[in-house]
Amino acid sequence: MGNSKKGGRKGMGRQVLTRAMLLPLTAQEVRAISLPAHLALVALQRGQGERDHTVELVQVLCRTNLMVAQSGADVELPALRVAVMVLKGVMENGRARGPGCAVSEHEAEAIAQLLTIHNRLLETLPRRWYDGAQRQIMREVRREVMAVPGCMPLPGSSGAPV
Repeated sequence: MGNSKKGGRKGMGRQVLTRAMLLPLTAQEVRAISLPAHLALVALQRGQGERDHTVELVQVLCRTNLMVAQSGADVELPALRVAVMVLKGVMENGRARGPGCAVSEHEAEAIAQLLTIHNRLLETLPRRWYDGAQRQIMREVRREVMAVPGCMPLPGSSGAPV
């Protein structure tokens, strides 16, 4: 048996990291990712928030927490805790269910601080931490969707709910 590099154990099961994955996102990518969250906050501040706006902000919160957990980044944890409480309150009070959802000035400040932390992470952390957080969020969403009866058609079916 020869000394083949293909059969070696080094790096087996690990994802190969490209140069792009080791570098931070570009400024344009950061803006494209963060813009929907900033627009969602503005809608909530104006009393024009809808469920989608709250969902966008919850995704930012989840992505931020995941990037911090994966990377060990040093962030203001109390600010993230306040954002968790604010967004939980918005969802639990039913304010996220219909049009006209609004947040107080204090709540908007807590969300704005979350967005600042999120943007700073996007600007400084390697892309792989953002990609990893996104993958984890999508896995969770798929798992939740699959748990809803009649939500996903069976393979080979007409597509109508069962």
